[in-house]
Amino acid sequence: MPLGSGRGEQALSAARSRALPYTFGYLLSTGLVALAEAARKDFPEQYRGLLVATGCMETEAAVQSTTGYNLTESAFWEKSLDVVERRVGQFLECSSPD
Repeated sequence: MPLGSGRGEQALSAARSRALPYTFGYLLSTGLVALAEAARKDFPEQYRGLLVATGCMETEAAVQSTTGYNLTESAFWEKSLDVVERRVGQFLECSSPD
């Protein structure tokens, strides 16, 4: 079941809140999982570049320069939430009594 329209914008808004730094980190790392699944062989190089870039750039600039995604747009966050939705579905399958 879809998590709803506009979920990328909602995720970015929530993640930017100072009260939710862990949510931002979780959704950022989950988005990177989605990119890794799609890029497979190219991802390790992108990820190393991201790690280097985060030492000298703001997060948004580091992600844009290494992955090409603009964190102020919903596309990256949609990928993050797709992974979350898939994991919730897997949990529900495993936890439902047969």
